[in-house]
Amino acid sequence: MEFEYKKYGFTANIRVYEPDDYPSKMFDSDPPSEFPFRGKIVIEIIFPMQVKVDSIFFRQKSLSSNKKFNARKVLQFINGTENVETRELEINDENSKNYNLYEIKTSGKYIDRFRMLILPDKENDYLSLSEFNMILETESPPSMNIFRNPEPKKEANMSYQFLRATGFEYVKLYFVNNSYSFEYTSSTDLFTSIDIHKSQQDK
Repeated sequence: MEFEYKKYGFTANIRVYEPDDYPSKMFDSDPPSEFPFRGKIVIEIIFPMQVKVDSIFFRQKSLSSNKKFNARKVLQFINGTENVETRELEINDENSKNYNLYEIKTSGKYIDRFRMLILPDKENDYLSLSEFNMILETESPPSMNIFRNPEPKKEANMSYQFLRATGFEYVKLYFVNNSYSFEYTSSTDLFTSIDIHKSQQDK
C-alpha cells in the first residue's frame, strides 16, 4: 500500500507491503506511537528546500516471536538525481536490537530527498518503527534571536521545551524532550528541529 503524509512543506511517501496502522504515527503522534507493519517498507521524505541532515533518530521493534529486528536497512541521501551518500545497516547483533533508539550521523551534504528501505529477513516478519526524527540545517542560518514559546508543556513523566529562531524566511523550531519513559527502556534529552516557512509558523 502507498501513503502520503504532508506537513510544514515536507512530504513523506511510504510504501509498505502490509501496514497494520497509519504510518504518520511514527512522525508526530503525541505521545510517540509505533507504526507496525509486515514485510518491506520504503520511506521517502521530500524537503521543501535543500537541507543538511546532521542526524536521524528512529526506534525499531520486532513484534515477531524471535524478539529481534531482523531487517537490513538502506538509507539514501539524494540531491536532485545524485545519490550523495548511502548508509547500509546489515542484519547483525548490533543492528537488530529490539526496541533500540538509533541515532545515525551523516556526512552533512546538502540534499532535497531522503529514502529509507527496510528489508526484513522473512517476508512475513512483524516489525514496527516509531519516533522518527531528523536534525536539519538549512543553507540560510537563523538569526541569534531565539526565544521560548509557548511555556513548557508538562504531563506525567513528560516535559517538552519549544524554542523558535526568527529573523529569516524560514523559521527553525527546536524541540527537546527532556524526559520520557517506555515499558522497556527510558531516554532523556532527545533533540530535534524543523524548518518551516514563516507563513506556517502559527500552525
